Amino acid sequence: NVVFHHALTPATIRVSARGLTVRDWQTGSADADDDGPDATAMAGATNVAQATDQDSWVYLAPEAHSVAHPDGRAMDVYGLGAMAYLIFTGQPPAANLSDLQAKLAHGGLDAAAVIDLDDDLAALIQLATDPRVPERTGTVDDFIDEMTIVQRKLAEAQQVSDDAIDPLDAAVCDFIDGQWMVEAILGKGSTGRALKLTGDDDKSFVLKVAVSEDKAEALIAEAQTLATLDHPLVVKAIGEPLEINAPTCVAMAYAGEPLSRTLREDGRLTLERLETFGADLLDIGRYLADRGVNHRDIKPDNLGVRPDPGDRRPRLVIFDFSLSRRPVDDITSGTKPYLDPFLGPRFRRRAYDSAAERFAIAVSLFEMATGRQPVWGDGQTAPEHADLH
Repeated sequence: NVVFHHALTPATIRVSARGLTVRDWQTGSADADDDGPDATAMAGATNVAQATDQDSWVYLAPEAHSVAHPDGRAMDVYGLGAMAYLIFTGQPPAANLSDLQAKLAHGGLDAAAVIDLDDDLAALIQLATDPRVPERTGTVDDFIDEMTIVQRKLAEAQQVSDDAIDPLDAAVCDFIDGQWMVEAILGKGSTGRALKLTGDDDKSFVLKVAVSEDKAEALIAEAQTLATLDHPLVVKAIGEPLEINAPTCVAMAYAGEPLSRTLREDGRLTLERLETFGADLLDIGRYLADRGVNHRDIKPDNLGVRPDPGDRRPRLVIFDFSLSRRPVDDITSGTKPYLDPFLGPRFRRRAYDSAAERFAIAVSLFEMATGRQPVWGDGQTAPEHADLH
């Protein structure tokens, strides 16, 4: 089925750290044969305007107020155009329906009349919001394809010369080394800054950039560790370390959205997901142990969730091996509460060991199952000092 919403407005689109979520589908419909509005198999409210709050009416396609059975495909294209108008101008399409009718008298919404906007972007919005349905952009996919072309054109126009681009300062839509566009800033740790990049082939990967020259050695060591590993649930390095305008960089596959974000926003995992991800984490632990590699910072922040290339089911992938070659007598590197608190002279464990690795796995499993981190003793005293007997 092809599903249409009919009422894409600020009130029906939720923005969170994980992206966009479209809600309030009481206005929606499903088109079983994808042959237009006459093939509708499942429909929500027949009067979209009546099912939508009045403040959102200016975002609805004009036919929503006058046509008995409007084409859901065309209405969603209009909704995307109206939302794009809001995003780029900072203003709603109109103050009221009368104002909207006046603005649409000679075609679609003209964002360029409000702000200085790129001609192609303004034309894209105007075509998507054309009140004449046959003249409107054909499908949502067409709109997205055109927006992607405009975005790349604008990014290329803003591109600074290669010599001036520092990956440590790069922003979204900047080009790295003249060939890869920054799609997202994934984060910055003690060793490196991680950028999600995409090239002309539209394939995404991660570029990890050493935050300073003294951290370059650790980044190269991480790449060397990854070169010894070959497992579908372990992130892969791509090629050799390289230098881009001075900083040392390592390219690696994109491991997916961090598991920590899912736990933070949705709470504990479902039993089905816990079974899958729990098995994945244990499989990762066994593989690394067999290879004689201690990750040393296993935690939900360093576990990505991405589709299996075969059946497309979500699977865990471990990344960030920046601590894997730390000296074994360094027992303080890592992240509490995943760092084993029972390392140290008091417990006659002066070196990092496989038990500490299993401790991090156990704490991560606990958090996956409960949605929270474990509490020791009275909940106030650090576990290494608590009376746990």
